[in-house]
Amino acid sequence: MATKLPWVKFYPGQFLIELMLLKPKETAVYTTLVLLMLHKRAPIFNDASHLSSLCSCSVWTFRNILESLMSRGYIIRLESGRLWYTSSAVSERKGESYVN
Repeated sequence: MATKLPWVKFYPGQFLIELMLLKPKETAVYTTLVLLMLHKRAPIFNDASHLSSLCSCSVWTFRNILESLMSRGYIIRLESGRLWYTSSAVSERKGESYVN
């Protein structure tokens, strides 16, 4: 049985503009989190231990960067406690959304 691969529209120019306001470590964590959310096609659990490992930084560093990203509106915490991105550089297929 054939399955369709998930896809999104990606606007690299817009993403670069968003990244220009971030420090190098913030850029790395933010990009990793957005790609992870897109890969999972869903908001991700806010598990600092697991996510810091994926981002190749300490838990302390990850928490500080996440707090910074959230305070500036790059990442939001949903009512469920999961994390989601707010980037306008990524657009889901029309009529579909990853966030339920």
